[in-house]
Amino acid sequence: MVVLALLGLVAGGCKRETKTVFQKVDVDAEELLKESALGWFPGELNGRIASALSANGLPVLKEGESAPSGAHVLKGRLSLESELTEARTATSGQVAVAAVFQLKGKELGTLDSVSAQREVALKGAGPEDRREAMVHAVEGVLEDIAAEAGALVKASSQKDDVLVKALESTDARVRGYAVKVLAERRHPAAVPPLLEQLKAEDLDLVRGAIGALVELRDPRAVPVMIDACHARDNLFQREVVFALGAIGGDEAEAYLYTMAQGHDEPVIRASAQQALDELKARSKQGARK
Repeated sequence: MVVLALLGLVAGGCKRETKTVFQKVDVDAEELLKESALGWFPGELNGRIASALSANGLPVLKEGESAPSGAHVLKGRLSLESELTEARTATSGQVAVAAVFQLKGKELGTLDSVSAQREVALKGAGPEDRREAMVHAVEGVLEDIAAEAGALVKASSQKDDVLVKALESTDARVRGYAVKVLAERRHPAAVPPLLEQLKAEDLDLVRGAIGALVELRDPRAVPVMIDACHARDNLFQREVVFALGAIGGDEAEAYLYTMAQGHDEPVIRASAQQALDELKARSKQGARK
């Protein structure tokens, strides 16, 4: 009786992780396959992405196969584009393959896509050299995209306290998706790493951080966003101006007023005034409530 009771406690304490599967994955790579650049038979690309996803804990159901009981079921669409830079010298040519993988599933929230890119140098100028480079690039990008999808799905299924711990991971991919999911959930722990991200040289990375911080509406972002504006072009400054207006607060309002009154560029002055007007209108609405 005691043994049975203990076994019951152990079984109760070992919560099984919910399995996630793909019902199907569509592949959009018409140009890549039409040119027979890979030399693969029809359907091989689909099989390879399915294998890559399965290796990352995301099996793709075969036709007619049912999902396991209680599993999260996703749908995916993989888009691949390639670019060939012809060799001007013996070592200058390369093949670049970019991939975007869209995921659909209610468990993911609005985090519904991952991307990857691989570049492979040509060994020579012949057709076999191009095909070999293309194959290596596609194989690499499939591995990367499956790993990205696996990290996103895993992070999306974890509780906040686990994700907060993941912010200290030595794996940049794990940290990145922990930040994204915490920001999606509007958890304050996402703010410090996003503020660090604002200091990056990569503008796409900075823009991603700005978007997440706008959703979080955390006033700590305001001074760091202002610093991020320095030595940037007008388009980027306008984006930051409207982001500051969306976050609001006294510091954002004071900065927008200064920009609206004294910036050298008319387009920035007009944008700052518009953001300021919208901020004040929201404040008045909130005061009435």
